[in-house]
Formats: sequence, structure tokens, C-alpha cells
Amino acid sequence: MNDENTVSKTENVLRNKNYLLLFIGTLVSNIGATFYSFAISLYILSVTNNNASIQGFYLGICGVIFLIFTPIGGIIADRKNKAKIVYGTDYIRGILIIASAVAIYFLTKRESTTGIIIIIFAMGILLNFISAIFNPASGSLVRFLVKEDQFLQANAYFNSLNSFQAIIGMILAGIMYSIFKDNIHLLFIIVGICYILSGFSEMFIRYNYVKGEGELTIKSALQDFVIGLKYLKTKKAILSLIIGALFLNFFVTPYFNSSSYFVRVYLTGNDYLFSSFVTPEIWASILGAILSIGSLIMGIILGNRQKPMKYGKTVRNWLVVFSIIYLGMVAAFYAFAQQNELTIYLIIASVCMFIIGLCLVNINVPIGTVIYRDIEKEQLAKVNSLISVGAMGLTPIAASLGGIVITKAGLGVLYIFCGIGFLITTIFISLNKKTLQL
Repeated sequence: MNDENTVSKTENVLRNKNYLLLFIGTLVSNIGATFYSFAISLYILSVTNNNASIQGFYLGICGVIFLIFTPIGGIIADRKNKAKIVYGTDYIRGILIIASAVAIYFLTKRESTTGIIIIIFAMGILLNFISAIFNPASGSLVRFLVKEDQFLQANAYFNSLNSFQAIIGMILAGIMYSIFKDNIHLLFIIVGICYILSGFSEMFIRYNYVKGEGELTIKSALQDFVIGLKYLKTKKAILSLIIGALFLNFFVTPYFNSSSYFVRVYLTGNDYLFSSFVTPEIWASILGAILSIGSLIMGIILGNRQKPMKYGKTVRNWLVVFSIIYLGMVAAFYAFAQQNELTIYLIIASVCMFIIGLCLVNINVPIGTVIYRDIEKEQLAKVNSLISVGAMGLTPIAASLGGIVITKAGLGVLYIFCGIGFLITTIFISLNKKTLQL
């Protein structure tokens, strides 16, 4: 008899046709999403003369919209056909992005910077609203496509998928932005096509869909929301971890959001590693790709793991490693980047990003597996959406404040604040007995 936490030795989850269709569709759409998120941050800085506050405000607004509507997405996903939600929202995103590309093309011809910013913000709001509907359906759909003893493997493969697409997507995004930065609308059209292709793949997903009882109304949605909250309160260990994740994400978000500002301000016009043939924008993509390589390697290792895992202790141990590496990067920034020793800093940052990639998988996969294991199918989408809101609730504030701090005090002050905050939060999580019992 297999342990409930042991990955099946006889059937690989990738042999499941429906899981594979979702896997492929997610790969294609995530590559498009990587192109878009990478390009849009650099593009905002480009058209606003490196105004980090506007960039931070954009990221903050997008985050707020996503968090507000994610619980609604979870309620819809628990009552409607998840596969239809997934491919329908991918089609809509593809069409919207192509439409915005056409609008930006004509606004660029008219040199209307204000019009371009309005389009970017409008698209950010719309796309994050749609993502708030898409994510709970997509995240909970896996639970309906695979067997219980394949949860760890399914989660690990999806993390590997995300890492693989990030590697390819980040590298290609850097190259393509360098090529298309004067014709950004062409890159956005490619992104839209990626979403449409993804939707086509996901149309063929089939699972045992049982229609929810009653019609979806405002009253029933509020009732479902309250039910989800009450249910989540019964999962004390998971709830403790969510609170910890809320603050961890608050302190790590500004660091990752600042990469586009760093390459534009610190690398542009200076000598750095491979500066003779690698543009600053491509270096931003390289650092992201290196992180994803670490995640890919660790995802493959966990996907082939046969032994049971102590989820809580694994999360704790790798959070400690993350904290040490995070503080090391802050120290390296002051020791080298601030002294214009950019080559040394980029080497250290590359090594650190690889290790952080290893850490992220060993934190995210165990948490995701525990949620799949402990949350009932009928509650999964709405509870997952509440967990997402709980874990990411402060990221819009972090993104906005990060941009303001960079503008007023510089990157160094931001990095110190975030590094110390992350370490303190890690200490509190490590001392929480409920987390270690997962």
C-alpha cells in the first residue's frame, strides 16, 4: 500500500490526457504572460523617463484589482465548469491584448504619451480582473484531473512548467523587447496569439463536472464567501502559514519588481558583464531565467520524489536559506553595485537567484500539496482564492510603496528594509509549531 504522500510509481501524471492538455495550454499562455509582464514594466519606464513611482502605482493598481476579484473567481469556479472558464478567459485575454496593441500603434504615431499610459492602465485593470476569474478555476482544476497519490507530482511538474516557461519566456522576452521596443505593439500581438493558442488547447479538457446547486446570485455568492471563510478558519495550520506568507510577499515583492529599474539606471551606459553584446534589458531577463533554472531543477527532483515529505519542516528550512541569500544580495548591492563594480555584482546576483529558485519550489510545492490534500474538492476553488488573497493581500501596497521608496531614497534603502523584514518574518514562521506540524 502506498503512503498518501508518496508519488505513484506505476503511473506518471503526464500520461493523463486532460492534465497534459492543461499543462500545454498553461505553458503557452504563461510564455505570453511572461512576455507581457516583462515588456510592460520596461515600457512604462521608457515612456515616463524612468519614473519608478508610476511603475509602482501601475503594479499596485493591478494587484488591488486581482485581489478584490479573486474571491469572486473562486466562487464562480466552484459552481461552473472550470475548463470552460479556463479557455474562455484565455480567449478574452488574447483578443484584448491584440486590441490594445492596435491602439498603442496609433497612439505612438500621434506621440500621445498620455493616451498610451491610459491604455496600459486600462489593460492592466481588465487583464487582472480576468486573471482573478481564471486563476481559481485553473488552480483547482488540477485537483479534478489527477489521483490523490499524484498531488505532489502534479504540483512539482507545474512548478517545473512555470520554471521552464520562465526560462524560455524571460530570455525571449529580453531579446524580443530589445528588438521590438520601438514597435512594442508587435510584441503585444505575439502575446495575444499565445493566449488564443492556449485557449484552443484547453477546449479539449474533460472532467467529471457536477453542476453546483442553485443559481449564482449576489446572495449565493456572499453565502459561499462566508462558507469559505468559516471552512478556512478550521484549518489552523494552513491559516498560520497564510499569515506568514502575507508578510513574506510584502517584503520580497519590491525586490523583484525593481529589476527593470536596476538595469535601466545602473547598467545603461556603464561597463558590466558581457556589456559588449548583452543589453541591460536582456540582463533583466537573464536574472529571471537563472532563478527559473533553479526552480526547474528542483521541480524535477520533487516530481520524481518517492519518499514522504515533512511539509512544514521543509518550508521552514528553505525559508531560512532564502533569508540568508536575500540578505547576501543586499550586502552585495552595497559592496559592489553601488561602487560601480557591476560585473562582480551580476555574478553574485546570478548565483543567488539560482539558489532562490531552488528555495521557491521547496516552499511553494509543499504548501500547494498540503492545500490539495487537506481541502475538500467542493470547497477548493473558493478556499484557494481566499488563500491567494490572504497570501498576496499586501503586495499591491508593497509594489506602490516600493516605487515611491526608490524615487525618494534609492534602491539600497528599499533592499535593506525588505531584507530585514523578510528575515524577521521567517523567524516568526520558524517558531510557529502549527506550521511545523503540516
